[in-house]
Amino acid sequence: MSDRIVQFTRIEQFPTEAIVRHFGTTAIVVGRTAREFSLPDGTQIPASSRYTHVFVSDEAHEAKWNLVSAHRTAIAGS
Repeated sequence: MSDRIVQFTRIEQFPTEAIVRHFGTTAIVVGRTAREFSLPDGTQIPASSRYTHVFVSDEAHEAKWNLVSAHRTAIAGS
């Protein structure tokens, strides 16, 4: 028996829709995801959302980006 309340059964990303903006050592990514999760009783629930992620590069290691902020907003009717 699992002690999880919900379990994600599908997570779909849309990389061709993502918009990335660079500002020096900061990058802002805006995109969309579609998810489906199941409740303990087996009910499947779809949920789509838009997200904004803010990354800052590690100045000592320019190739390393750290997620410093994330926000997700549900898309109505999904």
